Amino acid sequence: AVTMAEVFQAAGYVTAMSGKWHLGSDSPCRPHRQGFDSAYYIDKSNNQTRQVWRDDEVVDEKFVNRHLTEQFTEEAVGFIKQNSRQPFFLYLPYTAPHFPVEAHPDWKGTSSFGAYGDVVEEVDARIGTILATLTEQGIGENTIVLFCSDNGPQPGQAARAFPFRGMKWSALEGGTRVPCMIRWTGKIPAGRSTDQVVTAMDLFPTLCELAAINLQDSLGKLQRRSDPKKNV
Repeated sequence: AVTMAEVFQAAGYVTAMSGKWHLGSDSPCRPHRQGFDSAYYIDKSNNQTRQVWRDDEVVDEKFVNRHLTEQFTEEAVGFIKQNSRQPFFLYLPYTAPHFPVEAHPDWKGTSSFGAYGDVVEEVDARIGTILATLTEQGIGENTIVLFCSDNGPQPGQAARAFPFRGMKWSALEGGTRVPCMIRWTGKIPAGRSTDQVVTAMDLFPTLCELAAINLQDSLGKLQRRSDPKKNV
């Protein structure tokens, strides 16, 4: 398989990830071997591991769950500042609000929806920091920012999928239909909303097209590179 990061990397983008990987823990599966120039991550969900990795090295043997969103954001901000003068692809998969839901001390009690609401408030603020960093670096108008979730709320958590039935693990819309927010200054008017249904499977080819990357050519070259012809 070829990842989106590999395609952007081959097109001259510097690539990085900060957050949850969960696509394989064995050495060949780690993110810096799947197209990311740098990777700061946990290799499973935050309820399944206590280690933070940087590429091949464990840099924290026992992370504090309530501080992960802050750590992943700081890593992302540092990457943006370091690479703001060249095209980059940044993947920032926060663990929050995946269970166990534990509020950062600075956000504890700040919402009217318990710990879950506090954690969502923090995620919102951290994304605001990312957007502010893009603006400070003078690249806010030249960066596409896309935010979405992978599934509906976890059963048993204080969260709702209203007005849809079902939650995570369900094929009903409450389990599979999530918000998607995109900021593309100058192309998408601020405050615009739509009920158009899209699928995450479209993101790979769509982002490549917007970046003027010929996906089919890129896939062909990467596949040939990873599977060279044998002499006969």
